[in-house]
Amino acid sequence: MDVVFKSFFKNTPFHLVFVIFTISESIFGLITPDFFILWSTNFEHTWLIISVLAVLSYTGGLVSYHIGFQIRQIKKTKPLWTESTIGLTTNEIRIYYNKTLDTRF
Repeated sequence: MDVVFKSFFKNTPFHLVFVIFTISESIFGLITPDFFILWSTNFEHTWLIISVLAVLSYTGGLVSYHIGFQIRQIKKTKPLWTESTIGLTTNEIRIYYNKTLDTRF
């Protein structure tokens, strides 16, 4: 694993590593940021590289939020999301409310 990691990051241009990191942070989230932090120790200005990674991670979070927001705006996904998250709670409230009304009168 260490050999694969070192050979990949030593032979890959740093801007491509930044692109891979951004895509990983915003869409997939499968590659842990720790690998990229380890990669940054190969440079003279480690803190600068880590700062760039932090900004890219924050940007990836914003991109991920925007993608989710846009998916939520699609009319076909709105009922599915509402039923799965709010529907059960709404039904439970209705059942409880109806029971309390029946016992009060």
